[in-house]
Amino acid sequence: MTADFVATTLTQLAVGFRRQGVVLKFDTVKFPANAFSGEPYQLKLFIDDTEFWSIHLVDRQIGKVGLMFARIVRDTNGQELLTNDSIVFRWVGTDRFGFSLNDRMT
Repeated sequence: MTADFVATTLTQLAVGFRRQGVVLKFDTVKFPANAFSGEPYQLKLFIDDTEFWSIHLVDRQIGKVGLMFARIVRDTNGQELLTNDSIVFRWVGTDRFGFSLNDRMT
């Protein structure tokens, strides 16, 4: 499963970077038994206390499920804000996987 590959790879990368002295935290949760359910699924790769990358499921419909990587920032009140920096991997049709990229234009 793609989500398991992503979680395993990110865990290994985080461990490798930490061995080199990089301050990095990775939180993982078990993948839902049913990807189309409303059961929450979010992995978090923390850069610091104010910013992290969220990896979560989107388009949770048969034939449309996708995996989104999005940068989240926390404001001074601790509220999490989604940025325009994201990559979405999703099924295209019934036999292909495609991706879209959004990036902040400032």
